[in-house]
Amino acid sequence: MLRKLKKLCLMAGTAFFAVAFTGCGDEEHYEKPKTAIEEYQPWTYDTVEVARGDIEPAVELKLKATENEKKTYYPLLDEMEVEAINVSVGDAVSQGTVMVTFKSGDLGEKIEQYKTRLEEDELLINHYGRLAEIDKNTDYSEDIKLIRDDMNICQLYIQEMEARLEGYNIVAEGDGIVTEIAQILYYGVVGSQNGVVTVKYGTGEFVASTEDGFDFKEGDIFEATYASAVIDVQLTKIETDEESEDGSVMKNLYFQALKDIGSVVSYDTVYLNIRKNVIKDVLYIPEKALFKIGEKYYVYTMDDRNMKHGVEVTVGDTENGYAIIKSGLSEGDKVVID
Repeated sequence: MLRKLKKLCLMAGTAFFAVAFTGCGDEEHYEKPKTAIEEYQPWTYDTVEVARGDIEPAVELKLKATENEKKTYYPLLDEMEVEAINVSVGDAVSQGTVMVTFKSGDLGEKIEQYKTRLEEDELLINHYGRLAEIDKNTDYSEDIKLIRDDMNICQLYIQEMEARLEGYNIVAEGDGIVTEIAQILYYGVVGSQNGVVTVKYGTGEFVASTEDGFDFKEGDIFEATYASAVIDVQLTKIETDEESEDGSVMKNLYFQALKDIGSVVSYDTVYLNIRKNVIKDVLYIPEKALFKIGEKYYVYTMDDRNMKHGVEVTVGDTENGYAIIKSGLSEGDKVVID
């Protein structure tokens, strides 16, 4: 038994050395162990140099429309035949603009007939009035009364038919812009369930909010822009919120477009850029380089050895994303902005 055990151990040892020898001798299968720790890299920061020069501040506002809404118009009756489409998508319309007309048969002709009859009745009344002046002994009052009764009936018919005729027109209810015309109109016949024209209406009023200390005054006129369009707007109202902890005050500014309201209502947002007086020869840094601890402001500066240092600074106004530095930094100093 002992002899068998020694033999097995000898065979296992031989196999171990054979494997070990083979592993050491085959260079193609040998791989250098990889380390899981990355090599050291120095910490880097985004920095800018403290600059000295002029700042050209501006107030940039986004003006949002306050009362824009869309309305889709439908024919009054079924199987109405299209007579004319008077507008296209993008057209500005005003109150009373006839956008689509439908064939009304002889309704318009009948209205004209009754109007002609009214004119004739008026001539008859004048005629009897002259006869009464000539012939004082003849009473024409009954004849005049009958004519006036006929005129009243004519006017009622005209009112009724004109009301019906309005149903053969699609008329804009205010100042707006055509945003959609249904393709079914071009087939010539539509029904009361078909929305045929959509108009976007609005008042031309816009509102913007800002904490900028610019001296806004009601009545001032500015040029707002939308793409390449320039729109004259007038400041009509200023609403002021309560002062915040940092001393800033939020103002809600209301502007009114001065003309072309029908076109202006197509804009949900317009932009206003107000240039302020140039601030000359000041030291400034990006506002995002500042951080506040308590009531004091600080920045991180970077020295020649790439070491970061906290420095207290005195800050003046902030304009267009830049903070004016009154003390604590010099021109050319590098400050961290990330």
